[in-house]
Amino acid sequence: MIRDLISTAQLQELLDAGRAPVILDCRHDLAQPDWACDVFVDSHLPGAILASMDDVLSGPHSVGAGRHPWPSIEQWRAQLATWRITRDTPVVVYDQHSGMFAARAWWLLKVSGHDQVAVLDGGFRAWTQEGRLLESGVTQQEPAASLESVADIEFDRTRLLTAEQLVDARDAGRPIIDSRAADRYRGENETIDAKAGHIPGALNRPFGLNLLPDGRIKPADDLRRELTELLRGSNSDQAPVFYCGSGVTAAHNLLAMELAGLPGAAMYPPSWSGWIENADHPVATGEQP
Repeated sequence: MIRDLISTAQLQELLDAGRAPVILDCRHDLAQPDWACDVFVDSHLPGAILASMDDVLSGPHSVGAGRHPWPSIEQWRAQLATWRITRDTPVVVYDQHSGMFAARAWWLLKVSGHDQVAVLDGGFRAWTQEGRLLESGVTQQEPAASLESVADIEFDRTRLLTAEQLVDARDAGRPIIDSRAADRYRGENETIDAKAGHIPGALNRPFGLNLLPDGRIKPADDLRRELTELLRGSNSDQAPVFYCGSGVTAAHNLLAMELAGLPGAAMYPPSWSGWIENADHPVATGEQP
């Protein structure tokens, strides 16, 4: 069963056996919106479908939703029907290498009740470095499935918090964890969003700490040790809530939690970019939560 993380060798075995999952190409560049489409046409994994961060993995903007707004359940159901993905469809998602963008697609599927989804460990870079088969051009997709086939799909709203729910959770002692780089957390180097700093009370766990130098994800035992230590510092036994800049890299920490055997964590999807769209929301800077 495909679940949470898959190696290049495991995916190759599925392709060779004629049991290909739906493969979503989630490569993205925050600074170059058209980059993903260009590199996809140039080369991608066999049978892969382009899953645009801006057009597919995000919804339309509204105040407080952040730079990558969470899609509505209606939008997400329609997209799953287009991809012919039902609850029983195995899915593999990948990006350039680290999984920072692929994890967004993984979390969208995971939190809508889809268990058979995995991030490709090492992504496109690992696949190509190993000399595995690639395709080019635009993948021809089957006609969309009926909306009836995905009508029962719903988001688990207990794992997707609003700003109000985030504040209530924090005030009740639930750990809130910022997934951005430490300098952005401290408010020292903000080059993307209009304000610098972090949500008051949040701890910091840069998603890059989940990775080995080659871009693959650390062993589960290492993740469990590191994350357990982080949560111990919060003095709470409640499952944490993660956020980042726009609800993308926070999903990587959620993936790490699942791999570490620490389930139940949630996300604040608007993240920092959504938080600061409300002028009344306080901002903290420096090392301390």
